[in-house]
Amino acid sequence: MATVDPSLADALHDRYVLERELGHGGMATVYLARDLRHDRLVALKVLRSDLAAALGPERFEREIRLAGGLQHPHILTVLDSGRVLAPRGGADRLWFTMPYVEGESLRARLEREGQLPLEEAVRLASEVADALDWAHRHSVVHRDVKPENILLTGGHALVADFGIARSLSETDQTRLTETGIVVGTPAYMSPEQASGERAIDGRTDLYALGCVLYEMLAGEPPYTGPTAHAVIAKRIGDPIPSVRRIRESVSPALDAALTRALAKAPADRFATGAELSAALRHGLTAAGANPPAVPARRLVAIAAAAVLAVSAGAYLLGRRQPSTGPPSGPIALAVLPFRSIGAADDSGVLGIGIPDAIITHLAAVRQIRLRPTSAILRYAGQDPDPREAGRTLAVDYLLAGTVQPAGDRLRVSVQLLRSNDGSPLWGAHYDLARQDLLTLQDSIAERVSGALSIRMSAAEHARLYRRYTSNGAAYETYLEGRAQLARISEQGTAAAIAAFERALALDSTYALALAGLAMASADMHLRFATGKDVKIWGERAEADATRAIALDSSLAEAHLARAAVARKSEFDWGRTLEESGHALELDPNLDLAHYFRAAAFYHLGLLDQASLEVRKALAVDPLNLPEQLRTRGVVEFLSGHYREAIGPLEEVRRTSSRAYVDSYLSQAYFYSGDTARAFAVLDSLASSPSAPAAARSRASLASFSAARGDRTRAEALIREVVENGYMDHHVAYGLGAAYAQLGKLSHARLWLGRAVETGFPCYPWFQRDPLLEPIRRDPEGRRFFEGLKQSWDAARERYAQ
Repeated sequence: MATVDPSLADALHDRYVLERELGHGGMATVYLARDLRHDRLVALKVLRSDLAAALGPERFEREIRLAGGLQHPHILTVLDSGRVLAPRGGADRLWFTMPYVEGESLRARLEREGQLPLEEAVRLASEVADALDWAHRHSVVHRDVKPENILLTGGHALVADFGIARSLSETDQTRLTETGIVVGTPAYMSPEQASGERAIDGRTDLYALGCVLYEMLAGEPPYTGPTAHAVIAKRIGDPIPSVRRIRESVSPALDAALTRALAKAPADRFATGAELSAALRHGLTAAGANPPAVPARRLVAIAAAAVLAVSAGAYLLGRRQPSTGPPSGPIALAVLPFRSIGAADDSGVLGIGIPDAIITHLAAVRQIRLRPTSAILRYAGQDPDPREAGRTLAVDYLLAGTVQPAGDRLRVSVQLLRSNDGSPLWGAHYDLARQDLLTLQDSIAERVSGALSIRMSAAEHARLYRRYTSNGAAYETYLEGRAQLARISEQGTAAAIAAFERALALDSTYALALAGLAMASADMHLRFATGKDVKIWGERAEADATRAIALDSSLAEAHLARAAVARKSEFDWGRTLEESGHALELDPNLDLAHYFRAAAFYHLGLLDQASLEVRKALAVDPLNLPEQLRTRGVVEFLSGHYREAIGPLEEVRRTSSRAYVDSYLSQAYFYSGDTARAFAVLDSLASSPSAPAAARSRASLASFSAARGDRTRAEALIREVVENGYMDHHVAYGLGAAYAQLGKLSHARLWLGRAVETGFPCYPWFQRDPLLEPIRRDPEGRRFFEGLKQSWDAARERYAQ
């Protein structure tokens, strides 16, 4: 057994213990080492000193770190790097570490067996092609793809030594050639690499992979000879050999794909690893074999009191980005509603509830940008085309599935799909008892994050696997509540409240259920409650949200619920901004938090900040049209763009609750000159069972009636609003505007002051509203406006972005 270099071991003793030499070659020596900081085994590779000197140590270390950013299921990533300083006049020894994996190299396998089975060879080549495609999209070219650098572990391929390869830039190529160091391996070099051309890109790697696949199928590389020069001469001058002359079972389609990969001119090869991978799978299918897939396996996830059995296969084909270019920012993923199989009524609820739970779990991971549940409801009960759904949802990947109740058991099937072509990355079939349902989300979330090569922090990992209840029945009831709440209707909100209450009866410390109950109660307060129930719903919402935060202050949903209470019940804009900000820190996928912030900003008169929050919300979910259009319409209205506000507000009216938008729409009609339409909408809304909607509409009717000279109706409406009891900032503002038009300026200032104090200090609108012109001309009114502007200036300074 080769001994460890004592000087190297001594230089690295504070970080690594070198246990033994694993192997060496023309460029480096590899040691098995123990990483003392993380207590794990790693492969530590030390490069030749002359190579390091030729490259320059700083450049090499920089490129190694860049290669360390490649996170892919089929890439052996770089973990760490550094250099051992040499004595004066000597060359530093550069090193980097990679995970130590059990298995063998493809070279060892080929030396033992020669040819590989057809399906396995194509599968391994497809995995390597996917890895190269990922690297190329991140501007990293390997330049030394060969069997020695392809490791086999668990039946799958891992591409190693990206760190060395990336450092070999065009300038480096020239410098190394001048020093006499051989770059690349002759049997796998592309013609342009062998001839020393500088214009080398990812197609060089694809050529080398073609040589590797040829060897896996034929038992030898496509070009052989007694010397490196003889091999290179054949590669440049001889025709491309057909692998079918050696192995007739190779289909013509697969042979054609391999021939294209080995084309002498880069322009004649596949442009990307993705194209090569697809061609190989097609060639294998044309031969009548099964496409590449991971062998079937069984997964068992053991919880405190539950066992989740995975029947049928879990498979992984490797990650490949859509062909539109390298990804920028987080990975976009949508979890579609699971399609229900069978006639059981609860399967439809679970079809929304299970995806919602997966979304909640994966939301802990910042590298994933999830579409919220509201965005995927349109696909409930459907079996959409993945490519079309991916385009509509603007995502890179989709998670789709089916759920089938079978007595006291559930059968769930899931697939992670690429949205650009609908091809699967991973899939599994689960057969579990209903009481074990709460283990399902953990397993799926784990497998999805693994298939996407997600790197998680310790805190993200802890949140991903956090259980909020151990009661399976409480969990299933909670899923039902989430599914109902997502429908945004009075009936759905009431059903959600009942479900959350049942869940809490089973587990009174279930923080997620408390947060859901607070959200639903806040909606009841603002949108659907009648008479005295308005106050009751507001108090319930505040109590449940506060308790949820007390149970778990790290729960994003709890802070979102508290923000909902502040926005929909208390009209406390400082609290709205604070709590929605906390929620976004914990889960950046909460588009609703951005809309809460937008509402706070436009009530404060900070219209530019409100528009900015809408843009941020659109980046999270471009399909939440009701919130998007409503907020945009309100900002347009408060900015004085009345006609521009009508379009989005009318669109919301067609697709959502009328009480949700009609108050602002009627005002847009009125101020744009369409008074008949404004009165028609308000007269209809005044009879709404929703106390807030009815009171706001009657207050607006009072101001509009006074503006057109109908004092009798205006005064009657004012009395009716005051006597009915419900009051908020919009109601107070409507009464102030009515009194201004009636010439009762002291009453107007009183109600307008109340509007400011209770949540509507929107100075730009106060300054713009034609109905307040009598107040603006009044000396007392001018002092009121001066004070309001000072408050607005302070808010602008406080919340400037």
